Amino acid sequence: MPTKRRTAKQADYRAWRWAAALELEQRHNVRAGIIPERVWRQLYIKGGTPQDAADQAAVSAYNKQSVADRLKRR
Repeated sequence: MPTKRRTAKQADYRAWRWAAALELEQRHNVRAGIIPERVWRQLYIKGGTPQDAADQAAVSAYNKQSVADRLKRR
C-alpha cells in the first residue's frame, strides 16, 4: 500500500497555518480551533501573510459572537 507523500504546497500550507494560528493566539487571544478550516484555506488562497490572516481570522471569530458577547468585550 503506497504511503501518502506531502507535496511542497501541503507542507507550505501547514507551516503557514501554524504561524497564523500562533499569531492569532498571541495577538488576539483567540484559539485557532474555533476558526473553521474553510476560513483558513480561503485566507491562504488569498496569499496573505500569517499576520494578515490572523487579523482577518480574529474578525471572523468576533463576528460569530452574539451581540451580547460582543458588548461584554468593550
